Amino acid sequence: MELNKIDKRVRSYMAAVRKVLKGRDRSGAADVISLDILANSLRQWLIALDVVERLGIVLESDRGNKSKNPAIDVANASLRQALAIMQDYGLTAISRKKLERGEAKTDDDNPLVEFFEGK
Repeated sequence: MELNKIDKRVRSYMAAVRKVLKGRDRSGAADVISLDILANSLRQWLIALDVVERLGIVLESDRGNKSKNPAIDVANASLRQALAIMQDYGLTAISRKKLERGEAKTDDDNPLVEFFEGK
């Protein structure tokens, strides 16, 4: 996936997230920093996934040694960081349910679902 498509996908997701959080009154200065970290983590995750998709899970050196693609570690770390922030902001199904005290919303307007479905 080219960088323009990745950036467009992340920008679209983050716009939806900001809209949701604005409705929850979570758009202060501290939130801006966290959301920037979230956007960067998602971007790094998508780039790392693209690298793994193009080069494979296992890389072979000039000498024939095989090793795990380091982009896998980048993808895992980026996704962990992104999910931690998403949970803090109630952007996952479980964390949203906790924030709403048991009243779960549908995933119809969930920016996370749209992001992972590539919409």
